[in-house]
Amino acid sequence: MDITNAVEVKMQTETDILHTNILDVAYWLRYADELAEWRNKYLSYVGQMFVSPSQYLTNRERIAAALITTRDLNARKVFGRGAQHSNRDVQRLSLLALGVFQQEELMDNISGYLDVQDEEIRVAAAFAISNIHSEEAYTLLSEELLETNSESVQQVIAEAFADNPEVGYEILWEILNNAEYKDRVRLRRA
Repeated sequence: MDITNAVEVKMQTETDILHTNILDVAYWLRYADELAEWRNKYLSYVGQMFVSPSQYLTNRERIAAALITTRDLNARKVFGRGAQHSNRDVQRLSLLALGVFQQEELMDNISGYLDVQDEEIRVAAAFAISNIHSEEAYTLLSEELLETNSESVQQVIAEAFADNPEVGYEILWEILNNAEYKDRVRLRRA
């Protein structure tokens, strides 16, 4: 069934402050044919809403959630561009969203944000990498845990390891038994 007209009407109708009528279409996208002509237009439109300078944070969060629930891999492109945006909230939400996709090929894109000055961005990057669940991700997080001076980043990584007993417990045990890192309070709390 072609719902192109219904999507067009939703996108052109005046919306409420939460953009409910537009974000409702995200549910439809999940079940739409990959070749549906409205698919890319909708993703582009919502992507522009996501990075709009006048967008409220609550709406950015709702838009990010709607894009994630589409299960559309093309939504990654929206978040990939968002991670490079100048707005901190757009960057943070984009990094967190990229982690939700749990795809190892995104590691290189995300890992660069572990070195930025902004603490919230670094925490979001660490959290996103912890969702990838690969050997490369665990190695990178182990190194970051030992190198970073950010207690927030240490805590996110330690909690991610504590949440994954198969891999994380061994890593945390080794670190806690290393005299050089005994002063890391965040590790002990996790």
